[in-house]
Amino acid sequence: MAWYENRRGQELSSELLIADAAHTRTDVFITIGVLIGVLLSRRGLTWVDPVVAIVIALLIVRVAYQILSRAVPVLVDERAIPEPTIRQSAQAVEGVKSAYGIRSRGGNAGGGSATPKSRSPWIRPPMSPTHTRLPMRSKNV
Repeated sequence: MAWYENRRGQELSSELLIADAAHTRTDVFITIGVLIGVLLSRRGLTWVDPVVAIVIALLIVRVAYQILSRAVPVLVDERAIPEPTIRQSAQAVEGVKSAYGIRSRGGNAGGGSATPKSRSPWIRPPMSPTHTRLPMRSKNV
């Protein structure tokens, strides 16, 4: 189940699914490790239990680091596209006087949405596929 969830998380660029898959996969390995430790300890190999405990602790630390290193950039709205790149692209459009207040978002997938603002009332910035545009209201309303 964890491997399927991870694959779907990669396909959908969902940090939540990827993190949950890593957590589930770690739980499976921890359960297997505990069972091995208990079984071998009952057979007289008492030194195995502390070794398994250390391996489990290291596994938990490793997975926690991986989850945090993927999640923190998303949580703090790390920029997906550098501001100068967006500004140059927006100002290259005919009729755009200047672009300001530029923001972009995205995780490790490298995608994201950029929202440059234009001083021209007739030019609207291009939309990303993840956004929808509401119809403009008439000034006569």
